[in-house]
Amino acid sequence: MRGIFLGLGSNCGECSRLLRDAVVLLEERGVAVVARSSVYETEPVLANGQESQQNFLNAVVEVETDLSPSELMETCLEVESLLGRVRAGGETRWSARTIDIDVLLYGDEVLNENPIVPHPRMHERNFVLVPLVEISGEVIHPVSGLSAAQLLRQCEDNHRVVMSGSF
Repeated sequence: MRGIFLGLGSNCGECSRLLRDAVVLLEERGVAVVARSSVYETEPVLANGQESQQNFLNAVVEVETDLSPSELMETCLEVESLLGRVRAGGETRWSARTIDIDVLLYGDEVLNENPIVPHPRMHERNFVLVPLVEISGEVIHPVSGLSAAQLLRQCEDNHRVVMSGSF
């Protein structure tokens, strides 16, 4: 199935390498990357009182797979673990991480359990919308009915997102 989009992010370690390695590991597990955005350097989203952290490198990939949404989520979690992400022990929301892989869209599916699809905060985040628009600005958010380009124009996120290269 096509029309599946994943968000990738990293701000610990060799971030560029981690993004590339995530794609390789996904492909080894039956998740074919059919389009990839540029890599963007982005300011981290911090919770109130959270200490500052390094900027992220973020990208979006469109993938094709026969995996179900839950199987795809499990594959993403496995790849994160292989690349050094540790969730056990109370990792706080929006903390620094070696790699983060989010299922953003799974075609026109709307799911309210793991994974929640479309991603519940994607429309609020420039670091997701900018690379998504780069590769598929016309893709429709199945809940709002708006295109990714329309969502980006409406987004109130003011965190800096700057193209920094490719991967």
